[in-house]
Amino acid sequence: MTKNKYIKTVQPSQIVNFIWFVLPVIFLFFPPLMMVFIIIAIYKFYDVDTWKYNFHEQTIEERRGVFDVVQSQVYYYRIKSIMVEQPFFMRIFGLSVIHIVTSEQFKPRLIIYGVYYGEDLKEFISDLSYDWRLKMNIRDHDIYNI
Repeated sequence: MTKNKYIKTVQPSQIVNFIWFVLPVIFLFFPPLMMVFIIIAIYKFYDVDTWKYNFHEQTIEERRGVFDVVQSQVYYYRIKSIMVEQPFFMRIFGLSVIHIVTSEQFKPRLIIYGVYYGEDLKEFISDLSYDWRLKMNIRDHDIYNI
């Protein structure tokens, strides 16, 4: 098999932490609660800062974690369906959530959270998925008990 070459990296936007950055300011005159929210905001900042989606030639790799790092891979040919969601708050800032259903054992759902250009990214993933299915001559059949 060919080497899994790197294509690009996508990261969630820090805008998804907006409420955690605002809460310490709201509780400015109540120092104990303000300190708790500052600690949470710092953790959330680093959580999003270390959260990456690496796109390779054959796989999507999700890497996330501040203290414990979790890394998972999904092969494009195992992607079953893709959905783009734009919640109201995220839509204001042009962010999207991409839901990917896969046939991977350890990662049946991959959620690409808080990214810009969600529709373009969905098309990019969809095209790669289609190309790899053709290349590997894979047909997917789901069996449902009705």
